[in-house]
Amino acid sequence: MTQLHRRFDFLSKRAKRGVSLLWIIIAFPALILFLVFAVEIGNIWLARLELEQSLEASALAAVKEWAEGGMDTKDARIIGNDFAIANPVRGVPVDLTMQVLNVDFDGDLNYDMNQINGNKVCTDISDYGNYLQSGVFVFGVIRETEGPVGPPAGSVIFNAAMSPNCSTGGVLVDATGEGNLNTQHNEWGISFLATEDNYNTSLRIWRVEIDVDSDAMNPSNYHFQVGSAQLAVDGTDPYKINYTTGMQTPLFQTNNNFLTGRNTTVAFSYLGDTLRLDFSSSGPDTNLGLAPGERIRFGANVLDGTSQVDGTEVADVTEVRVYFSTGNVQNATPEIGIMLQDTTGGATAQCRKRAEDRAPVLDALMQEHVVGHELPIIDLPCPPNSGVKNGQSWVQIGGGGAGLPFAVRAQATIGVQSVVKSICGFDLGPWGVSAKSTAYYDCETRDPKLIRVDVFECVDPMN
Repeated sequence: MTQLHRRFDFLSKRAKRGVSLLWIIIAFPALILFLVFAVEIGNIWLARLELEQSLEASALAAVKEWAEGGMDTKDARIIGNDFAIANPVRGVPVDLTMQVLNVDFDGDLNYDMNQINGNKVCTDISDYGNYLQSGVFVFGVIRETEGPVGPPAGSVIFNAAMSPNCSTGGVLVDATGEGNLNTQHNEWGISFLATEDNYNTSLRIWRVEIDVDSDAMNPSNYHFQVGSAQLAVDGTDPYKINYTTGMQTPLFQTNNNFLTGRNTTVAFSYLGDTLRLDFSSSGPDTNLGLAPGERIRFGANVLDGTSQVDGTEVADVTEVRVYFSTGNVQNATPEIGIMLQDTTGGATAQCRKRAEDRAPVLDALMQEHVVGHELPIIDLPCPPNSGVKNGQSWVQIGGGGAGLPFAVRAQATIGVQSVVKSICGFDLGPWGVSAKSTAYYDCETRDPKLIRVDVFECVDPMN
């Protein structure tokens, strides 16, 4: 009996071993498949990570070149692609001009010089219905919204239809004249300062609006006398500014100073209480508008009913709106400032004496400017002073890094070769891997930085 039990135990162990072996034989292909796919998934994951890093380097290089090299984006796209190539994915260079998986890569890096920011097409790779597309680079701006309508408060928005600028460079607008603002036809001044913050050489002022009755709650009844506005005519001395009246010594400074080779004209128009100045230019630089380093002076009567208004009286009620352009793109949203009364003290002779003793100031473009005001403020006249009423109001707009930061999105779908290549007669791969990265240019530190975008505003280019 004992021997019989032992025999059955032996048979039972052999049966168990047979069943285990059978399960191993059955499960082995599945285990191999699992290992294959685990290796493939790891390979794809690493490829996705490397592609994202490659596009990060590409976007950072492209946006730096764009911000510091000028508004045309062709060179920035080429440099961005060079950095993508220098950062391979699974050992293969990422050339965004090559038709590997994405047959829509057309070799031009999504460039069309006739479109806004040079974008031939504008697509978002996050739209998976459109992931096979040629928009490997999309150039635009970073802006934020505070809600409550639209995206949540504080959302970072990328907009491809707006043109960037790092800084307005500082715009000074003054109204300087006692009794009226038109005696010498140069009592109004606009000076577009060229500072080290002007990275964009094609930045221009294409329009300025001066609203002398801007407070709807407390209307002033001020309005411009239609037909009175005219550009100041430089006298025999090209550096003369007649901000004073009578026989008093003038402050020496060019009335209308334009960069060498440029000729700028101004069109005046009247819209109720607002005087509008539209600028055009001709010469080697065909960009329309007033360029950094340039200034103009003009006269324009402001009336309170039928009485003349002087430079002091327009303070606090006058809103100045400055419109900027980059290249051939005119921004429709202005930067705004309110004119403030100048209460600088000091006798007339002292103020003028200090102004005459100062040497001319050279801006970043080596243009000469006069420091007339005792604060001192470049290009602001130092007017006659009668107590606290000196006939002058002024406002400075921009110059603090304001504007729309340069931004570049690099995005791509590429093919990644399979590690295993084939299994059981079936070829594997290439696998499609997609990634995107956005970089912007920090105008204060002059460095490109990566940024996470919450909303991607992609407007189709104009036909």
